[in-house]
Amino acid sequence: MNTLTSMTGFAAGEMKVGSRTFKVQLKSVNHRFFEFRWRAPRELFAAENTMRALAKQILRRGSLDILIEEEKVSAQDQSIDAYVNSLLDLDSQLPNRMHNQMSLYERFDILIRNADLWRNNATVVNEEVTPEAVSRAFESLLQSLDQDRKREGAALAAQLKTIHAHLSKYLEKIAAELPNVTKEWETTLYAKYEALTSEKNLTIPEERIAQEILMIAERRDVAEEIARTKVHLGHLEEILKAPPLDTGKKLDFLCQELHREWTTLSNKIQNQGLARVTMDAKLEVEKLREQAQNFV
Repeated sequence: MNTLTSMTGFAAGEMKVGSRTFKVQLKSVNHRFFEFRWRAPRELFAAENTMRALAKQILRRGSLDILIEEEKVSAQDQSIDAYVNSLLDLDSQLPNRMHNQMSLYERFDILIRNADLWRNNATVVNEEVTPEAVSRAFESLLQSLDQDRKREGAALAAQLKTIHAHLSKYLEKIAAELPNVTKEWETTLYAKYEALTSEKNLTIPEERIAQEILMIAERRDVAEEIARTKVHLGHLEEILKAPPLDTGKKLDFLCQELHREWTTLSNKIQNQGLARVTMDAKLEVEKLREQAQNFV
């Protein structure tokens, strides 16, 4: 079963590839599509396409930033003699001019600064860092990031439930007050007709007045808008209970529909008492729109 998943998350850990260990940090934020950015040692460049495809498969949407750094080999991992012998072997391969112009200490300092030269067998190392090996090590970190995004999604879901409750309450209030509002504007219209006929000394048949009021009533009828709004709120409730894979896109569509219905309700009702209700409802829809941008 799918869960509400945010596009915002963070994960950090180690990625072991053969005998080598890499420190990895992953951070994802909102994006309309999928974006992959990374910084890594050059030995991992061949695995970029594999890592990108795996990340898109697991995360689906969002902007992903990855920082990968190789963990430095400490002095405890090898004996001093082994280090010195390795450095002496490398030193013998340096150009003669470096030997003539630099002391042994200076040459060792240059070699020590190059982490790639601390290893005795570069061929074996390069064989270990294959796209397949990197993919296996990288997948667990992606799963950890995905779990963090789901935890964030669960926290955001509580806000969506609150928005749903507020919108439902506002719609119930409008439905309850609507008969009184209708009666009020009918009374007002009749009073205007009576004042007009009295002032102009006119006689307007009751049937004509009833027809005019009926036409105005049809223009102000909001039964369809209330019914459609109920349907949209029902879809929102379904998404909260059983989130689809494209939750973010569906929430964004619902926001457009809800905003349209509440705007129409506001324009048609034209009642000072309910104007505040429709305004508060549209503010809740804007909150929903903001939250919808966070979901996968």
